[in-house]
Amino acid sequence: DHNLFRKTWPYEASARVPLIIAGPGVERDAVVDDPVSLVDFYPTLAELCGLKPPAYLSGRSLVPALRNPKAQVRESAFTQYDSGYSIKTLRYRYSEWGEDGEAGAELYDHQTDPNELKNLATDPRQKQRVQQLSRHLRQRIAAARKKPAGVTQIQFENRRRVR
Repeated sequence: DHNLFRKTWPYEASARVPLIIAGPGVERDAVVDDPVSLVDFYPTLAELCGLKPPAYLSGRSLVPALRNPKAQVRESAFTQYDSGYSIKTLRYRYSEWGEDGEAGAELYDHQTDPNELKNLATDPRQKQRVQQLSRHLRQRIAAARKKPAGVTQIQFENRRRVR
């Protein structure tokens, strides 16, 4: 898809992974259509096991949706790759490239274009939707960049430890 050969791009075929959860209190054979992220897995398992996850986690427990598939846990799933950021809502995938989208934007309507072949980001009829999704994406980027309180982050650069 999109002339890409690996799972490192913010397109549906690359970013999407199956997530199957079964266990006590989980509705059997239920399908939840809302977008979720893999960061939601830890708080979900913690709640199912009766544990309290650390407050600094960015994920959300999916238990409400597991018990009631119509419950909405989050509005979008967030994906980040190199210079690209993307959100997937129930209907749309919106991506921006470069800082603040200066290298371009993409909008795909999964209801009419599930293979993401027609970029609607420059369609004048989608201007308001692009603005709305861009604001939402920037909120998700800001939240992802926020340093968790009480956690020391260590980054390794060129095999040298950097703080």
